[in-house]
Amino acid sequence: QDHIFNTIELETKPSATSNTIDKLITHIKNVQEQQQLRLILQQHIKIFDISKVTQAHTHIQHTINTGDSLPITSRPYPRTIEQRRELQDEIQKMTQTNQIRPSHSSWSSPVIIHKKKDGGIRFLVDYRKLNSVTKKDCFPQPTTEELLHRLGGHIQ
Repeated sequence: QDHIFNTIELETKPSATSNTIDKLITHIKNVQEQQQLRLILQQHIKIFDISKVTQAHTHIQHTINTGDSLPITSRPYPRTIEQRRELQDEIQKMTQTNQIRPSHSSWSSPVIIHKKKDGGIRFLVDYRKLNSVTKKDCFPQPTTEELLHRLGGHIQ
């Protein structure tokens, strides 16, 4: 078994994903158990790969009920040249990975780019004006107590 683990370690290149897996198993003190778990996780390494954008695909469509409100168009927030470049790069990346697509809607909301601690970018859309004309869905949401009761004690 040690030979298998050594072979796998030699064949895999250290990457951010491997480092993530290593961090996930540091709490296991038994070296053999740690190696067994590492092997299992390495076999399913794509699950832990955060270098690529992952997304769920759905065919579900929804509408936002705005009643008889006229479309609201908001101007983009002022940005420096560097901020505009970052925004365009992010939009291009999100378009290429099919996270967003071009829109020809008469509604528009401004975008906010927020820098994360790790240097990444968080893409935010300011929907406050849209929210102000959205008709509220009056369907009552279940309380936590009701949800737990429905589960019938299946939670340990």
